[in-house]
Amino acid sequence: MSVSSRLQFTRSLVQSLLLLASMVVATTARAQTCEGLFETASEVKKTSEAATRLSPLASELVGRKWEGISDRGFLSSKRDPSGTVVAEVAKEGILWWYLRVYVVDSIEAAKAHSALESDPLMQGVYLINKGKSAAETAALVGEPAPDVFRRMLKNDQMYFFKVKEGNVVETVSPHLIEKSIAVDELTWDLDDPEHGPYIISRGWAFPRYRGVIKNEDTIGSKNYARARILARQLIEKGFRISFNRDFVRSLNMVRDQKRLIEGQWIANSLYAGENNENYNLTLESYKAGRAYSVEVWNEKNELVGGIIGFKDGTMYSPESTFYNHEDYPKIGIGFAKITIVALMDRLLKAGITWADAGMVTKFTATMKGELILSKDFLEMVSKLPPTADVDMQTDWTP
Repeated sequence: MSVSSRLQFTRSLVQSLLLLASMVVATTARAQTCEGLFETASEVKKTSEAATRLSPLASELVGRKWEGISDRGFLSSKRDPSGTVVAEVAKEGILWWYLRVYVVDSIEAAKAHSALESDPLMQGVYLINKGKSAAETAALVGEPAPDVFRRMLKNDQMYFFKVKEGNVVETVSPHLIEKSIAVDELTWDLDDPEHGPYIISRGWAFPRYRGVIKNEDTIGSKNYARARILARQLIEKGFRISFNRDFVRSLNMVRDQKRLIEGQWIANSLYAGENNENYNLTLESYKAGRAYSVEVWNEKNELVGGIIGFKDGTMYSPESTFYNHEDYPKIGIGFAKITIVALMDRLLKAGITWADAGMVTKFTATMKGELILSKDFLEMVSKLPPTADVDMQTDWTP
């Protein structure tokens, strides 16, 4: 799972939201609407208090976290060369992600495309190539992304759709786009056969929803039971399930992992490429004690599957899976499932009852991941134990 995002509202808009929050308390219906779309007055106060304790960029992000573009909550493309902001904003629900910007020939085409994706966190935003055909619009990928972006925005607005509210269309203020998106850094992503092509903007995001895996949902789950049975069978054959035994090798396998997309195994890892920023930041996080791996080793002591993830205090976030599908075509994905079960077991024993899944992919859904509102996610974060002795050293057995 993990990747980039950013965008912001002005101070006057934040003040107007505060005023709106105080007004809607008068009626239950208005209060429910406010809670669904914006932060409450108390949440704004908590956000403001949290921002004062952070570095300048982290403080800026936290102060604007309810202001992002679309349900993805894209906030800002400003970067911190040290990577320390990742840890500072993690407990505030902010992550380094990205925004997909699709260019289509009409608003009708945008709505039809949006309707194909039911996950609000997988939604992109849309620019309209007004008066041009679908073929002419498709040909734009041959032009520099910044040029296309500026031209489309000059002719029309940017749109997004709220799929959980009946695919309702919304617009984004050009002023906010100008303040938040580093246009000169935009590039085309032509290597995503499942969702592309699109213009990609990398940055910080505070998604409106968050994926979580709760231990209360995993207990008794058939998929968890199957993973335990498979783990026992593999251990009897000489396999091992370990933690942090070789993080770098695990990260490299994530980088090189191929994904099954439309019946074909395709390499499209966000960690691939020379001097990849995601790769370097993840390695830096591990060296700082903020990342971990859970691994499956076969009887030949070969790494064949697992997960890598991040942690901030007692919040654990499994992020990406990897598995050897070539040598283990029938059970390869099972290796990743086993390591999720192992992680959840160790967290529960340490008094931590859930893990942050970020978003809910097909894989995460099979492991009982679910989307919840970000305000509920932050409430869960606030109730995490301040410290916990999570065993990330000894091998796991079911």
